[in-house]
Parts: sequence; structure tokens; C-alpha cells
Amino acid sequence: MMFAWLRDKAKRMLLVSLALMLLSMAVTNWVQTDGGRVKVKTLTLESISGHTMSAKLYIPPNAASDAPAPAVVYAHGWYNSKENGDAFAVEYARRGYVVLAYDMYSHGNSEDLDNVRAYDGGNGMYDAAFYVSTLPYVDSDAVIISGHSAGANACSKAVALDNERGAGLIRACILISYDPVVMDTANGNTDIFGVKTTSGGAYNNIYGSRDVALIAGRYDDYFFTVKEGAQPVSATREYLSTPMAKSFVTFGQGPDAFDGAAVEAGKFYTETVDGKEAVRVIYQPSTIHASTWLSADAVADGAAFLESRFPSGASALSPRSQSWPVKSAFGALGLIGFWMFLAFFAIALLDTSAFGELKAQAVMRTGGGRTDLVWSLSTSAVKILCSVFIIWGIMNSTMYSRIDPIWRQKNTLCIAGWAAVNGVVIALTLLAWWFGYARKRGVDLREAGLILPRRAVLKTIGIAAATIVSAWGIVFLSDYFFQTDFRFWQWSVKAFTAQKIAPALPFLPLFLLFYIANSIAINVQGYSDALGKNEGVSLFLQALLNSLSPLTIIVLQYAVFFTSGYQLWGAGALARIPTWLHTSVLILFVTPYITRAIYKRTRNPYIGGIINGVLVTLCMCMNSATLVGTGL
Repeated sequence: MMFAWLRDKAKRMLLVSLALMLLSMAVTNWVQTDGGRVKVKTLTLESISGHTMSAKLYIPPNAASDAPAPAVVYAHGWYNSKENGDAFAVEYARRGYVVLAYDMYSHGNSEDLDNVRAYDGGNGMYDAAFYVSTLPYVDSDAVIISGHSAGANACSKAVALDNERGAGLIRACILISYDPVVMDTANGNTDIFGVKTTSGGAYNNIYGSRDVALIAGRYDDYFFTVKEGAQPVSATREYLSTPMAKSFVTFGQGPDAFDGAAVEAGKFYTETVDGKEAVRVIYQPSTIHASTWLSADAVADGAAFLESRFPSGASALSPRSQSWPVKSAFGALGLIGFWMFLAFFAIALLDTSAFGELKAQAVMRTGGGRTDLVWSLSTSAVKILCSVFIIWGIMNSTMYSRIDPIWRQKNTLCIAGWAAVNGVVIALTLLAWWFGYARKRGVDLREAGLILPRRAVLKTIGIAAATIVSAWGIVFLSDYFFQTDFRFWQWSVKAFTAQKIAPALPFLPLFLLFYIANSIAINVQGYSDALGKNEGVSLFLQALLNSLSPLTIIVLQYAVFFTSGYQLWGAGALARIPTWLHTSVLILFVTPYITRAIYKRTRNPYIGGIINGVLVTLCMCMNSATLVGTGL
């Protein structure tokens, strides 16, 4: 019976998907524990600010109460979570440093707060550093804080708090992808994340005698520019010659105190401050903003700085000896397995009594010739152009800055709004296709699956729900037993707490509108030989067209940026469009494969559309910032 079951290719692919996820769990856990030598604990803390904080603690074997080790506290960027710091956490722990990677308030599995309390304790950085300093196996005189983007800004806020309280809790900082504070705000301009230092606009040294390393990506598309108002007037790659860089390495004396045309990358600049030798250093890996936290160069820079200033004495590893890329590769393998599971588990459920009546074989529509090709390409062109203008309009509106009482995630609302309006555009192109072409050619909408029998509606919802619940059940098992998930760079599926469900629900209808309409377009309209008689080639072209809108925006932005040093959209929320759309490109390319696999076995475009809509809702909402309250 088992061999008969395995004769079905879909069943074999289901087993492959499970094998890929299990292999991913085992290998990623092996890497993050350094082969079992580093203890990894997932914690839920009550912080000194009175909020619940989620964190992952890495304890190397050398850390003991009679031989305390230096500790690094790491914070992710805005709209991310603690797992984004895996590369740094894994490598630092391998080298003998205790590491605490935490979810900032209103992020990940930490407590959701309003737009004021979310910044308590320096976005939680000071609170996390305080907690680490109390651990018996941590050297409380060697607590280093680090973070990427808003996480680096949280470091500066924590330093300001440390200064106010005179605690001397923080010994050093590794700032990644965010301007260091050299005056009242990072670069003399208004900045909503600015750290006020009451210096009246003068250059200053808020970091005092602490050692500070700055990792400033050469092609960072968010920070490290001189601005006039909101417009950049210097390129990021010119950062080392700017007044901010010079002021940073002269310990707040200002650019005039610097002797030379530009700061030398990787050079330690020293000064005696309060009787202690302090260091400032700027590293400049060739990265964009969103890739610095997944850069071997950036990780090596951080490791080299730690070993130079705070040697753990527990490792002889060179900065370039890194194992985290293995974790990243197998995390990606698990992500592929997860996507495969969504399609092939749904197909496997068709052999059960509960969902068996949904089984129906779809047949590719043929013989449309040039007319079918023209309709396919023209409707795709309309959708792509409209999509570009829609996202440009949204990012020029107040949607990005608004904290809505219903949709509590600003960036998710922008993407979900973009998706929903695109869903309407797709519906309109489908109507045009039907009345302009398909009806005349005799396409049967019931036969194509657009119109379902009434009894199939609940079963359609049921099989989609069973698939999603089962898939995320595997994610929760991975988190519980292996303390890992499935991810690569900005694409991830992760475990979440119950408190995250309610904020995610309002986004679900918006994503469902798009992904159901998209599935109908891919399958009811698109399952034809218009793009070629080879099904594989045809589907690949459809997936490429499906993702071409965000891909076009990204290519335009970075083509201009890398050639000129300035972004095509260089100010305000518009500058963030390409970064936010990185995830959309892959998702829009992958989801047609999921829905087509299911459609071919069911002639039902809604099952895959619902699965994809829920998938994207959970992925977006569990990897963002949830701010409670209203207002701009």
C-alpha cells in the first residue's frame, strides 16, 4: 500500500518537503549551537521598564561564574526580529562571547506597546543590557551593545540613558547601518529616531570613554549621507570624508580637528577620555542597508573588533572563519521545503474522505494562438504599470506615517494596501479578458473553476485552513525542539505568540483579495499555451511577469544608486520602497507555483489563493512592528 501511495509524484514531493525541513532543523541547530558546545535558550523576560521581552541567549562553554565572559547584546532593525541577528550571534558565541539577541518592544514576540512606550529603555536595549549584566557567568565590566539600523540607534539611546543614570553599565558599542550620534541628531537634520544630547547643535561625544565601532555599508541606501532638509547632498560611498565621520573619530571635537581628507576604514583612532584609552573605528563593507546584517565582511569586522578590545581568551578562530553561512543555506533549504509542503500537503488531503470531492483534473487551454498571447501580455502590462503607480501613490500618502487603530503595522499596511488595490486591478483585467476574448471563444467559467459548486465552498476553506495549520505546526515544532525556523535573508516563516494573531487579522482580507485574484489570473486565465506549449516554461514566464512590478522598481532604484551614488527616490518613505519590496519579488515568483500545483489537481483557483493570502499575512505580520494606538 505504501508503494502504491509513493507512485504518486505529489506524494513523493511531500516526503521530500518534509525531509528538507527536517534536515534544515537539524543542521541550523547544529550550527547555532556550534555542534552542541554553545547552549541556546529562548527567554521571556520582565524588563526593568516593566515590559515583556523575548530574547535568545547564547552561552559559550567558557562562560562560568568563576570565569565570567564578555557579553554582547544585539538588537535587530525596525520591522524585523531577533533572528535577523543570527550571523553575528552565532559567530560571537563561537568565539566565547555570551550573546543576547532580543526582540525590540512591539517587535517579534516582545510586548506590543504604543508609539511612546515602545521606545522605553532605549527600545529595550538598556533593559536587555541590564539583564545580561546580572548573569553570574557574564563579566559585568565587559557588556558590549550592538544592533543593525534602528537597533544601532537603540544603542545610542541606551548610551544616553547610561550617561543620565551614571551606571557605567555599557562598555562598548558596535553600531551597524545607522549614523552614530555626533551632535543633537545623527547628522544635524531632523530625525524621528534622533538622540537628543542637549548640545545645542554642537559636536559632542556622547559615547565618552566607551569603545565604539561603526559598520557603515559603502552602498547603504538609508543612512551615512549629508542632507539638506530631507534630500541627500552626498553619496554614502563618500561617508568617510564627511564631517560626521571625521567628528566621530575625533571624539566629538568636530571635523576641523581631523587631519586628512578622509577617515581610513578599519583604522583604530584612539583618545584618552576620563583617564581611559578609548577607540573609534569605521568599517566599510560593500553592502546595502538590508544586506549588512547578512555580510561575511560585516561579521568579520565585528568579530575582529571584539577580539582586539575585549578578548574572550576562548577561541583562536580568525574573523573570516565563519559557520553562519551554512545555517543560512540550510535555513533557505527549509524555506523551500515549507513552500513545497503547502502545495503537496493540500494535494495529499484530496485523497481523504473529507476533501476527496474537490479532486478534479485541470486541462491546459490550447489553440488560442496570437490573440491569446496578446491578451496575456497586454493584461500583464496593465497590471505591472498600475502596480508601480499604486505603490508610488501609497508611499507619497500619509499611510506610511499613520498608526491606525485597526491596522497597527505601518509598513504592512502599505504593502497590504498595495496588494488589495492590485487585486482590484487584476479583477478588472479579468473582466476585460472575459468580455473581450474568453466568452467569445467559449471558455466555460464553471469548467475553469471560477464558479464553484456551493458544497465545495466550505471544503475549499477547510482544506486551505488544514494546510496552513499543519505547515505552521511544523514551524512551531522546529522552534520548540530545535530553537530555529525557516529563513533566508528577509524571507522567513517563524513561530509566534497568541498576542500576534489579533493584530494580523485585519490585514488578512487585504492580502486575500490580491492572492485569490492573482490565483484566478494565473490559472483560470493563464493556464493556456499562450506563453508556450511547454507547461514548465509557460509557468516560469507567468511567475516572472507576476514579480516584474517590484523587480522593476528595485532595478531602477539600485541602477541609479550604484552608478550615481544617489537614489532615484531619495527622500522620505519613497526611499524605503526597494527595501520593502525585496520580499515581494520572491513571494510573487513562488506563489504561482504553489497555486498552479493545486489547481492542476482540483481545477479550483481559490485553494491556492487562500493558502498564499494567509501565508503572506503571517509572514508579514510576524516580522514587523506592531504599535498600539492612533495618530500620525
